[in-house]
Amino acid sequence: MDSIITMNGLVGGEVDFRQHDGYQSASFRLGCTPRVWRSGGWQDDETTWMTVRCSGRLAEGVRASFRKGDPVLVTGRVRTRKYEREGRINYYLYLDATTAGHDVTWGTSTFNRVSRARPAEPTTEAAPAEANIEMATAEFTGYTEPPEGDTTDYDSSPGTSAEAVTELAT
Repeated sequence: MDSIITMNGLVGGEVDFRQHDGYQSASFRLGCTPRVWRSGGWQDDETTWMTVRCSGRLAEGVRASFRKGDPVLVTGRVRTRKYEREGRINYYLYLDATTAGHDVTWGTSTFNRVSRARPAEPTTEAAPAEANIEMATAEFTGYTEPPEGDTTDYDSSPGTSAEAVTELAT
């Protein structure tokens, strides 16, 4: 059975990207510092540090997207490694990431789809132009216009009123 968790925190340093024989890997340190109420005020508690490991396309995306100090969310499997040092057996935990992205609670992010060629279809004709996958860019703006003819009153949807948002923020 796998232990799958999601962690949020800040990227603690530059991403270590490695290219192997047809295989990519990346790792970085993720720092999570909880805020706690002590002595009548909010204070930082101890930071939990976790090594995050990624492979394949995720490693490429992390290398291109993450920088030191970026707020991120990472989901993956908790793994344990055993090693020996000076005659003593030691263990450490790391997160084998399956997904990762920026935490847009703290800012905005732009998504750039990576173009990939489709596998060739067995045919004697030239492949149509639409068989190529182009790069798409989507920028998070927080709001999009509803489709033409849509008469839904989005501003009065349950849980989206200014009072509800203010109540959640307090």
